[in-house]
Amino acid sequence: MYLRSIRNIACLCLVVPLAIITGCRSMPKGDATIVTDAREINKTEGIVLKADTAQSSIECIGTKPAGRHHGTFKLQDGLVQVVDNKIASGYFTIDINTLKPDDQKARGNAMLQKHLLSDDFFDAVKFPLASFAITDVQPIDKPNEYMVSGNLTMKEITKNISFPARIKMNEKIIVADALFNMDRTFWNMHYGSDNSLGDWFIRPNVNIKLHLVAHQ
Repeated sequence: MYLRSIRNIACLCLVVPLAIITGCRSMPKGDATIVTDAREINKTEGIVLKADTAQSSIECIGTKPAGRHHGTFKLQDGLVQVVDNKIASGYFTIDINTLKPDDQKARGNAMLQKHLLSDDFFDAVKFPLASFAITDVQPIDKPNEYMVSGNLTMKEITKNISFPARIKMNEKIIVADALFNMDRTFWNMHYGSDNSLGDWFIRPNVNIKLHLVAHQ
C-alpha cells in the first residue's frame, strides 16, 4: 500500500508539470477577434493598390493539448482602395487548395493537408475559395495601429471579424501585419472541437498571421 502511494505520487509529479508545459507551449499568442454578423460593404472610388501575392503571406497554427501544426495559404488576388490617404475598402481572395502544412515530414504533411481540405474542415472541393472584404478601418491608440473590420466568407458562411493590425501606407504602397486568434466554428468547422475528447481535442481557435503588401 505504501509503495503504491509512493508510485502514484511519483507519476503525478511527472505528469502534472508535463501537462502544464505542453499546454502553455501549444497555445500561440494573438489578439482576440470580434465576430459579428456580416456588414454592408462600402462602395468607394479611390486610388487602387493591387495586392502583391508573392510578397503577401497567410500563416495559420492549429493547436491541441498534445501539440500544434503550422501551415500556409496563398493569396489569389486582392486590391485596396485609398481615399484621402485612408483605406476606404478592399477585397481579397484566398485559394483554399493552396493550404500547405509544413511542420512534419512529407508524408505527415500530406496526410494532414488531405484531412484539412476534406469536409471535416474546409471542404475544398465544394468551397475552393475564401474571401475577405474590408468594411471599416479605424485608427486606435498607437501610431500605425488600426482596428480592421471585414466580412470573411468561408464555406458560403459570411461573418464580420474585427482585429488589430499594424499598417504603414502612402499613396503608392501599403504594408499591413496582424496576428490574431479566430474561432473556426463560426464557419461550420466543428471537427474535434468538443473539449471532452481529451488528447483528441482540437482547439476551436486558430492562430492567424497576416502579412499584406499592396502597391500600384
